[in-house]
Amino acid sequence: MSRFTRHRRLTITGIILAPSLLLLLLITIHIIPLAPKGSMVIFAPSSNPNLGKSPLQLSSDPYTNSNSQHQTELEPASFSFGSTIVTAFQTGRFVDAASSNIGWAISLDNGVTWKNGFLPGTTQFAGGPNTRVSDPSVAYDLAHKTWIISSVAVIGSGSTLASPTIIVNLSTNGGLTWSKPLHVVNGGSTYYDKDWIVCDNSLTIMFYGHCYIEW
Repeated sequence: MSRFTRHRRLTITGIILAPSLLLLLLITIHIIPLAPKGSMVIFAPSSNPNLGKSPLQLSSDPYTNSNSQHQTELEPASFSFGSTIVTAFQTGRFVDAASSNIGWAISLDNGVTWKNGFLPGTTQFAGGPNTRVSDPSVAYDLAHKTWIISSVAVIGSGSTLASPTIIVNLSTNGGLTWSKPLHVVNGGSTYYDKDWIVCDNSLTIMFYGHCYIEW
């Protein structure tokens, strides 16, 4: 019994020491080099100049209509492709639903600098027919080099409030300017909600260049 125990202890000791001895040997013969003293880096520093700074404010509500809450921008959506980031959000939120318009912001340099604006032709506050707009979603169509913001168009107010239309605004110049809205669907339901859009950017499949929207 004592011999078995001694051998067992030797085996366990060898299992514990072997990896340490192997590592020491590899370092000694320079297969695993040691970093110079004082130069070891565990995490590479970020190249983002905004790191550690206060959050950047991308936009501010410019509308003044009396029936919505101002200085409010909310429910953002975003999409990135390459070094470009596009985000869209509700601006001038109403108490019961939707907003005065959809705002957007774009960065062409991975979020370092930004430009912003507001979609044209969506609501009465932006030269359009609708009373409100809601639920922006962002996609990029690589095949047609087109950025897309989809949203739900709202008509009426109070007891007549309805959302029968899904619209998209397009940008063909990299997200710097936007078209007036196109109708994806208009009618067929009183309350469309929560749209979302995505495009197939896979070069090798038959659906490349197709975009899909759901609500």
